[in-house]
Amino acid sequence: MESFYVVLPSNTKQEGNKSSTFTVRLPQILELDSQWTVAVSSIIYPLSFTSAEQEGGEEEQYVDLYYRKNDPLKNVCRIKLPTLKQSTLTRTKEALEKVFNEEYLKIPEKIRNRSGNKTEISYGFFFNYDLHRFSFSMPPPFVQAKLSNRLAYVLGFTNHLIEDGAIAKYDPDLASEVRQIFCYAPNLVENTIVGNVTAPLLRIINVQGEYGSVTESIYTSEHHHRLSSKRISEISVELRDTSGNLIQFSWGSVILTLHFKKNLF
Repeated sequence: MESFYVVLPSNTKQEGNKSSTFTVRLPQILELDSQWTVAVSSIIYPLSFTSAEQEGGEEEQYVDLYYRKNDPLKNVCRIKLPTLKQSTLTRTKEALEKVFNEEYLKIPEKIRNRSGNKTEISYGFFFNYDLHRFSFSMPPPFVQAKLSNRLAYVLGFTNHLIEDGAIAKYDPDLASEVRQIFCYAPNLVENTIVGNVTAPLLRIINVQGEYGSVTESIYTSEHHHRLSSKRISEISVELRDTSGNLIQFSWGSVILTLHFKKNLF
């Protein structure tokens, strides 16, 4: 036998197993010599996650509206918006339009009518499908708006202070910055240099797809690593973001397939 595959489901019955960190006890001990290597052959995972950093310290998403430019300390009205970190583009667009206008109408009428404009139209964020960018329509009598850091990033705005008609510079990023998943296998493979540290990295997985879907990545070009042990009774897997935080899956399980291969030279 010169190669074989091992399938590792994250929902294997083992205390403490989660989709982002799990251990699978093998039905039999693998006895392999130094000629053997291992690589990720495929991975199936749900797009239902954010990073632990975002989960633990979630920033409120809001828009502050100002009556006068560059005067953030006076006459501020805050409109709180729904969390956008886990959403499709359509849901984000609809939620922004609905909630912004609902919150705007909660501002006392005497304030909203300062400009003398009583026309009932929609304001806030709108998505231009031709440009694939969000834009902002300023409600009267306000002249300037300040976006929270998280909201500005997700919607593609580089400037937090915006005015009427502002158009985002970039496409919206609804994946909450999780663009790569680092797949580690402690005690299985030798450490690899990863930036300024060494770690048992198996592969970096590029995240593709839309939130709510299940993605499968199959690798025809495998990155093989030398084993750190000749005797393997269980395999542990960790899925982390670029900051080293465990990926926080809100639902679904992961299936990782490893390819063990014997080098002939």
